[in-house]
Amino acid sequence: MRRNPVMVIVAVILLLAALVAAKASRQRASSTSSATPQFAADGKLQRPSDYRRWIYVSSGFGMSYNPNAGGNGAPAFTNVFVGPAAYDYFEANGKWQDKTMFVLEVYG
Repeated sequence: MRRNPVMVIVAVILLLAALVAAKASRQRASSTSSATPQFAADGKLQRPSDYRRWIYVSSGFGMSYNPNAGGNGAPAFTNVFVGPAAYDYFEANGKWQDKTMFVLEVYG
């Protein structure tokens, strides 16, 4: 059976495009701000400025032991984000790496 040279060329181009896209995606993920904890000179934990570009993990409603977490007695709504490298580690190993930082947004 003879292969169509045009189809072979198209397949090679598609494969190369997929490899380039995958590499670009990995570089973008690693170029975001450090997903490890960063502290100010006074010892306070710094919020990552680009955490909204991180991996969205989950949301919750009323999942707090503090009844006033949402303000005015209303339950809080939360979103959880984690850095791309930490999420990749979790997918590969089934557990979170030491010093993984999660960002928890709380809305009232």
